[in-house]
Amino acid sequence: MPAISYSKENIEKYNFANKILEGIKIHTIRRYRKKWIFTVGDHLVQYARQRSPVGFKIIKNKCLYVADIKIELLAPNIKELWIEINGVFLNFHLSESLAKNDGFENYEDFQIYFIKSGLPFYGQIIGWKEGIDYGN
Repeated sequence: MPAISYSKENIEKYNFANKILEGIKIHTIRRYRKKWIFTVGDHLVQYARQRSPVGFKIIKNKCLYVADIKIELLAPNIKELWIEINGVFLNFHLSESLAKNDGFENYEDFQIYFIKSGLPFYGQIIGWKEGIDYGN
């Protein structure tokens, strides 16, 4: 039963805990783990600040969607992202949907977050709602 934890910034700045409970945030994007690759059917336990004295469990649910994701800068001096899901490039419309489904207000917030986190990014989208589709 893999645990997914959200940082103080993600809880306070982006309000991820409430967005998960309200069904607005329907997936999370995580770097590949050394010891665990997420698969459909995994039982997920999601926490806010898991290893903190003020941490709490947000929800326990089931993984219903998994996809590989790659996020890179389009070009070295251009602050625009190249996003691939399962090897398929996402256009702007799908990138905006991805950002909102991941709990961000808009694509620009998503873009800033991932550039700040460090690129290139290779990982997985882990979803807990049926019907997630980015055209792959």
